[in-house]
Amino acid sequence: MAASVVRAAVARAGRPAAEVERAVEVAKEREASALYANIRPISLAVQVTPLLGLLGTVQGMILAFYTTSQLEAGANRAAELAAGIYVALITTFAGLCVAIPAAVLAHLLEGRIMAGFRRVDEVLARVLPALEATEPRGRAVTPARADAAATAGVGAGADA
Repeated sequence: MAASVVRAAVARAGRPAAEVERAVEVAKEREASALYANIRPISLAVQVTPLLGLLGTVQGMILAFYTTSQLEAGANRAAELAAGIYVALITTFAGLCVAIPAAVLAHLLEGRIMAGFRRVDEVLARVLPALEATEPRGRAVTPARADAAATAGVGAGADA
């Protein structure tokens, strides 16, 4: 990651600072996109598994009440209802068992990515000033400036 960003900066050595900084930002965005792409499936699991658990809960409750409503008179409705609620709670539990560790993992990985970019910024803080020193500081000499310098006795012919 750091190598790609620094390479983008060094490739623009001698160019205006704004161009170097833009190249650095583009390289950082490209690296961030690649790194966060690996976290997206985990983040999706964090968001979707509780919903799947909720879907199972609703399905279990529907099944529990349907089964209970279809029982013969005198049957143990409480036992049938409890069995359906059990299924509903198992699906909720399973969804949370996936979502919670996935949320922790995604948070840890995002923290590592952010720490990596802080280190890249520290490296750039040392490299960019050196690159800025390679940027040409003088203004280009236009024909009008050359004529004005010659008239004032400044320039190539003033020493002779």
